[in-house]
This record gives sequence, C-alpha cells and structure tokens, in this order.
Amino acid sequence: MGKKVYLDPEALQRRVDAFKEIAEKAKDEVGKIVNASSDQADPMENPPLEEYTPKMRAAAAAVTKRLAEIEECKKTIERLSSNGIGTKVGDYGIEIEVPDDRIDSKGKLESWAKAAVDGKDLESLADSDGKDPLPSGRSYHELLKSLRENKGSKKNPHYANFLIDEVGPENLAKIPVAFQTHVGGGSAYGNEKAHEIASLLGQNLGIASTQWDRKRSKAVADGIVKSVTGKGKWGRIPALNAILGMHDKKYNYRTAPTFGKNFLLSLGEGLEKLPLDEIMRAFKADENLTGPQHVWEPGRRNNAGPFLAASTTSHGPNSMDPMAGVLYAMSKNPEVAHEYLAPDGSRHPNGSWSPGDKMKRRWELLTTRPREQNGGLDAFTAAQAAASSLRKNENKDKASSATWLSARSIEYAVDVVEEKEYSDEMKRNLAVVAANCATEGVNVARGGSPDGLGLEGDPSRDPSTFSTFLYRIMDNKDAATIVSAAFAREVRDRFPNANDQRTFKDKYQAMGNVHGYLNALGDKKVADMYGDDEKQRSEFKKNVTWGLGVGSAAIGGAFTGPVAPALWAVGSAAATPAIVDNAVPDATVPDDPITDVRSTLQAEAYGEAIARGLFKNPDALHPNLFRDEDGAYPWYSMENGKPVIDFSGSRGDAQNTQIHDWAIKVKDGKLDPDDVISNADKAIDAGIKQGEALINGESDKDTGSITIRR
Repeated sequence: MGKKVYLDPEALQRRVDAFKEIAEKAKDEVGKIVNASSDQADPMENPPLEEYTPKMRAAAAAVTKRLAEIEECKKTIERLSSNGIGTKVGDYGIEIEVPDDRIDSKGKLESWAKAAVDGKDLESLADSDGKDPLPSGRSYHELLKSLRENKGSKKNPHYANFLIDEVGPENLAKIPVAFQTHVGGGSAYGNEKAHEIASLLGQNLGIASTQWDRKRSKAVADGIVKSVTGKGKWGRIPALNAILGMHDKKYNYRTAPTFGKNFLLSLGEGLEKLPLDEIMRAFKADENLTGPQHVWEPGRRNNAGPFLAASTTSHGPNSMDPMAGVLYAMSKNPEVAHEYLAPDGSRHPNGSWSPGDKMKRRWELLTTRPREQNGGLDAFTAAQAAASSLRKNENKDKASSATWLSARSIEYAVDVVEEKEYSDEMKRNLAVVAANCATEGVNVARGGSPDGLGLEGDPSRDPSTFSTFLYRIMDNKDAATIVSAAFAREVRDRFPNANDQRTFKDKYQAMGNVHGYLNALGDKKVADMYGDDEKQRSEFKKNVTWGLGVGSAAIGGAFTGPVAPALWAVGSAAATPAIVDNAVPDATVPDDPITDVRSTLQAEAYGEAIARGLFKNPDALHPNLFRDEDGAYPWYSMENGKPVIDFSGSRGDAQNTQIHDWAIKVKDGKLDPDDVISNADKAIDAGIKQGEALINGESDKDTGSITIRR
C-alpha cells in the first residue's frame, strides 16, 4: 500500500528560497562575529571563538545542502507528473502516490521515480494491443534503454524492489510476450528484444527477491503462479522461464540471475501443481490449429495462449515446463535446490536417509510427470546436480539426504529417462552428479561396488547401474572431462603420502583402473552410436579421449599445483575448455591438450616420483637431463640444491613429451636402479587392463563383469 503526497511546487520553492536566504545570512553573521572578535583582540579565551565558528559554518552548510536535496526531490516529482505518474490538483498542485514508509532519502526517491515510470509503462504494455502509446510517451526502444540503464544492483536494490512493485507480479510473464508482439511484430528482431526484456526483468526480480522476507516472497510467487495458470495463460510459461534465466539451450550459469531462497521455494511449490500434461496438449493443439507462424498473435492461440518463442528461432516456444525456470534458478544455489528436493526426512544411525512424506511426494511428482525435452529435463538434472554437491556437507542430515538424492538421480537417469532423451546439457549436469559420487565411482572402477550410495534393488547389479549411468554421458566431451577429473582427484586424495615404491605403484595402478574403466565405457558408447561408421566413431572417440586426457592432466598429478574442489557444482566445468574455472582455478587447458591418457598418467607418475624423492641416484636428477636444444624445461627448477617439478597447470603435449624424453635418458643411462619408471609403467598398464576388463572382459570371447543396460 502507498500513501498520497500533495505538492505545490511553487509554494515549496518559495519556502526553499526563504530558507536559502536565512542560511546565507547565517554565513554572513559568522563572518561578522569573527571580524568583531578580531577587532576586540579575541576576548573569548575559554573556550576560544575558533571552537565555535566551524560548527556555525557547518550548520549553515548543512541547511544549504538539505535545501538542494529538497529542490532535487521537487524536480523529480514534477518530472513524474509529466510522465503520467500522479495527477494535477488545481492550478498548481501535484498529487502522487508513493510507497508507504520506504522512501527516506533523495536517492530512494530517485530510484522509485525511475522505477515508477518504467513500471507504469511495463504494466501498460502487459495488456496492450500495441496501438496506444506508453503512458510516459516514450517509445518501446526508449523504455528498453531505460531498463538497461537503471537496472538494480546488489549495492543499490531500491530500483529493483520498486520496479517489481510497480509492475506487479501478475504482469511479469505477460510483458516479454507483449514486447515480442509490439517490437517487430514477432520478427526475429522483436524476439531478440523480448528476450532481452525478460533478462532485465529477471535481473531485477532476482535482486528484489533477495531483500524480501518469507511473507513477501510467497505473495509475489503466488501472484506469478496465478498469472500462468489456466487455459490461455499457459503460453506465458516460456516467458516466465526466460525471466528466471532460461533463454536457450546454452544456459550461462555465470550471468543468470540469482534469486532469494524463500521466493524460489514458494515459486517451486506453486508451479509444481500445474498440469504439465495438459499444458503440453494445449501447446500442441494451438500448433495444429495455426501452424508455427503467428505464434505472437493472441487471437490465434486459444488453448495455451500466445507465447514467447525460443531465442534461437522465430517460432516454437521456449521450455513450456512450468518447473523448468525455477529448477534452473535453484541449480545456482545448492542449498535451495537441496531444500526443495529434500524438504523433510530423517537420518538413521548408520547414516542412511529416510525421506519424509513431503519429500516422497515431491520426488514422485517430479519423476513421473511428462519429460519436457526443450529444457525441462535439463533444468531438473541441473537441480539434482546442485543438490548432490552437499554430499560432504558438515551438516550430517544434509549430507545424508544429498546422498539419497544422488542415488535416486542415478536411478532416474538409468531406469526412467530414455537414452535418446539425453541432451548435451543434461549429460553435463549428470556428470556433476557422478563427480560428487567419485568415491563410489572409483570403487567401481577398481572392481568394487558403489556401496554407501544407497542404490535400490539387487546389490550385485549396483556396479552395472552406476556404469550404465556413466556410459550414457561419456560421449560428451565436457562430461568426460568432469568425470575423469573428479575420479582422478579421488584417487589422488586416497594416496596423499605415496612416498614409498609400494604405495606409489598402488596409486598409479588405481589411476590406470579409472582410465581403463572410463575409456572402455566411452569406447562402447561410441561404438554403439555409430557401429561400422569408422569416420564418425573416430571423430566422437576424440571427444572421449580429449576429455579423459584433459581431466586427468588437470587433476591427477597436481601434487604441486592447485587442488580441485571436493564438491562439484553445476557449471563448474561445464564449458569448454573444460576443467579451467572452478575445477582448477589457476590452471588453463593448453593449446595442445594431451589425448593419450596412458602417456598422461606416465608423465604424472614420473614427475611425482621426482618430487617425492623416489629416484635415489642423484645423476638421474642432473640439470643437464632437464633440457633440450631450446634450453631448460620450464617446469623444472632447482631450490636449495633439490629439483622442483611444477605441474601446477594442465599439461600440454609439449610438456608431456619433455618428461618422457627425460625418462628415456634416465633409462638409457641406467640411472634408475630401483626401476621406478618401469614399475610405474607396469602399474599403469595393469590398472588400465583391469579397468577395461570390467566392461569388455579379459578376451574377445569373454564378457565383462559389468553389464551395460542400453
């Protein structure tokens, strides 16, 4: 609710001018007092006059400053009146309604004034037929420009708060659809601008929602849900999803807005009740009625209603799943995604989790509803991935419930979703789930089981279920990178002190297990996809080997470099080049990434053996061996008379070749009497063979112990 304010600009200006005169006279009087005191030889001694004069001048200056602010506020209100906000009263007065008890400074008044004009235009646009001008008299392009310039920020959230108030939650999802209609008549240009306005609305909604309490969050969420509920309104769902950050299938996790927890939870609880099956039928009926063209014409869309077309095409909707946008937004905040997916339940003494009734109902709802493939599955798996990152949370209840969710996510991906439904985005998301299950994954790669994850059904089938899960995503380069990096990190963490030959060999045999296992899964997936098409098989095999090579190089041997995260988050390694950002913050993928993972593991082993002092013959570490015709190797240096190997970044092919050249010199010179190099090679080869045998068997006539479900 607001309060009405009356202003007579001329009367106020007269008062301001009168006070200005008083302030100026005060300044003059201070000067007179100072002069008079000087003429009298400064008779004030205790305290002296100098102690008072700065305070008197400051008081006069404060009055002048406040008067200037009042004048600015007066001008702001006058501008509002000329922009259609407020009404004129009599010959001189202006009456305007302002938010109740929320404007207590000039800055807030200016923010509200800008939001009031923009909001009034947007509210008008929501139900406009495009024929009437905007209340401010501006063009649509001027409105868009104002939104760009004034968008709120975390430091100054006032504009965002006021804008959402002025527009009204019930109008938000209408606006991009209307903008698409009125700017370019549904053309690609108009569609582009409609998505931009959706993005701007989303940014302001996100900033505002982080300021709201639970009651306000629910009220706004309820208003939004109501606006997209029912025949003729479902068409606004794609616009709502765009506002929440989904603009096309190449989602940008870094620039998508962040929303308040209470708002997202309330919005999710409201939108989950919408009937996706009916919504999809309504969209289909409208398409059959009018064809893909004219999607922006309200009169031609009688079932779902007019919708916001996808930003990459001039026809066809953005995701029509009402849960897509909110789940996608939740995926940016693991705590929110987890709280939504695991609202209740209890932890048993053995650490396992029993979901409560609400959690059971919600999971059943989300996993049995129609699977919308234009973003709905992507968003759901993104939320699953975010929740899985809490598996090692200090709060044991959160960790336990996150493990339960991870297991159910794997089962959902294997048992419910058909392989043909997997998008590349979904594969990246599920790779994050796999990364957060690296402990169990490495156990499977070494011939064990994913015990502790809590997969349901016959325990003897658990390794096959987990492996089928990986098989379905390993043809994606980014997914292969995420999984291999996480599994390599898990192995490295299991052997933190590989300072003796036996532990060192065990570590690199385990590294070989992981590579052999993942490589065999990738091989099988590519072979099943392309059969006898050698060209396609070769091309897609490169994706797998590239991912495995970069992932292993970035993490596996980083014994002197940056450490990858224990918990993997959505978007942390989801963009090529793969592993760089959150996974290894200071590392970069080189221009010449290694695609031969066996060679990568050997290079890691040799470098780590040097760093751990396993080469006892000092001649093996002579500086002359660490150089070629171009000079000393850049990853080698001497400190306090000892060699230092710096593999702090992802190694490229050139660096890989250099350390192999060093190893050849050592072996040829018989400088490795303990066979450190040979033993490392044997351990890696044995591990690779064992890992591959799990999938392919020991021979062509044999089958592996793991069965992939296609």
